[in-house]
Amino acid sequence: MDKIDIPTTEKGDTTIFSDLEKDFIVSGKWNKFIRLEVINNLTIPNDWVWQSLGSSETTYLNGSRIALESSENRIKNINQLLKLSDDQLINELLNDSLLNFTGGAIIKDPSIWFVTQGATFTEERGMKFLWAPEKGKDGNSRFYWENVLKVKKGDIVFNYSEGELKGVSLASNDGYKAENKDAQSPWGPNGFRVDIDLTILNPALKSEIFTRNISTFNIHLSKVNNKPFSINGSINQGYLYEFSKEAGRYIRDLYNKPFGNKQIDEFFDKVKLNPKIIIIIKWKNLILVY
Repeated sequence: MDKIDIPTTEKGDTTIFSDLEKDFIVSGKWNKFIRLEVINNLTIPNDWVWQSLGSSETTYLNGSRIALESSENRIKNINQLLKLSDDQLINELLNDSLLNFTGGAIIKDPSIWFVTQGATFTEERGMKFLWAPEKGKDGNSRFYWENVLKVKKGDIVFNYSEGELKGVSLASNDGYKAENKDAQSPWGPNGFRVDIDLTILNPALKSEIFTRNISTFNIHLSKVNNKPFSINGSINQGYLYEFSKEAGRYIRDLYNKPFGNKQIDEFFDKVKLNPKIIIIIKWKNLILVY
């Protein structure tokens, strides 16, 4: 925003001013104008829920005219805008605005992850922390290893091992670089780690739950590029995958009871699944749509 005052002249019921070598006549009497710079044009996704944005509604996210009584809605609005762009300047402005409604603390939804731990799911290792090598034996890294560094404190992780979803965890800290302390590990000394607070699922969920419901999972994971499941619902080889809050809520619905961690359960209580999921079934020569 350009903070230079633009002089104006009133003429009858109009206001006249010049800026950037252009003359303007505006209805009404105004004593000041400012110039706004368009930082970026963003395209909203199809599932955008802030429906009034762009329909001439004025919403103040910063400055003296913010409405603190609307904090809950404004926090949701800002978090939606934060998901639209990776631009550093835009995110800085939005995060500054977020502080107006959170009492100085930035409140964001946790990211959801799905980890396939295999034999490392033990009391000494995988039940306490996630660890992935920095590079493989070929000298290259993998996105599902680098994801460990992207985990933030408070993120939710689904723990899968040897054919079962065995637990759900809260990240105790942000992901960080850490040495491999397992002398029996086939991997090198350098890697990434995040500590977790694990809640064991009793009973564990068998892998068949994903194959039987893969069509619905694919809908809830439609925005995730690298899914933990193959097209038929089998678990992909890898390590830490991005997941979605809708897919996480769907797992809890299939589990049919709370996970047992208050913070995790309260989060998924707030996640609403789209009831208008269309199920397409091919039967003989007919296509049935529900």
